[in-house]
Amino acid sequence: MPYATLKEEIIVLRSKAEKLRQVAAAHQTPLSPQLAEMAAELEDRAEMLASRLRNFLRDPPTRS
Repeated sequence: MPYATLKEEIIVLRSKAEKLRQVAAAHQTPLSPQLAEMAAELEDRAEMLASRLRNFLRDPPTRS
């Protein structure tokens, strides 16, 4: 799914991670650990993108 901005993608990833964590905590099933792991992976991806965005905003590429 394409996102309008990188910031939007970060927000969506974090929101999905939070929802997965809530489901994993509310409904203890054999899949709960896997849901928690998926949430952690989404959060890691969001953090990686956020870090890249911060680096880009701090030091944008120069145009030649």
